[in-house]
Amino acid sequence: MEFEDLVKDERFRASVGPENLALYTAEVAGEGGDQMWDDYNSNSEIVLRLVYLGGCVDGGTIYFNQWHGFYVWEWTDTGEVGVSDDIENFFGQYPFDGYWYEPELHSQVIPLEKLRSMALHIAPDEGDTININGTDYERRGKELVELKG
Repeated sequence: MEFEDLVKDERFRASVGPENLALYTAEVAGEGGDQMWDDYNSNSEIVLRLVYLGGCVDGGTIYFNQWHGFYVWEWTDTGEVGVSDDIENFFGQYPFDGYWYEPELHSQVIPLEKLRSMALHIAPDEGDTININGTDYERRGKELVELKG
């Protein structure tokens, strides 16, 4: 889902209220300012960061911010912005194999087991490694094993 498509979603519409919805709808239609984007930048919460080397440039970060019950992701090395109502869906949709070098997941909000589940998409092959909140893991079969010092 694109950021602008949020104004069409019933859950989002109910969450933001009629006054903000009118402002956001006008903005999406090209008749308003930047209120929706400004509100998002001021009121969203970063719930997850995926940091990596490689990709289009020397590396980048994907920020996952929660706003009105949705996850808005911003990809720094491509400029892409998108929306999902389930953060794990993002990881299931993208072919990460071979794209990441030294990937790291950082979150103080998402439980470790959920982070480990997401990490399996980022480290899809036997022996792939990933850092989660400062701890290194290696993929062995269908699970991640913590690497000891």
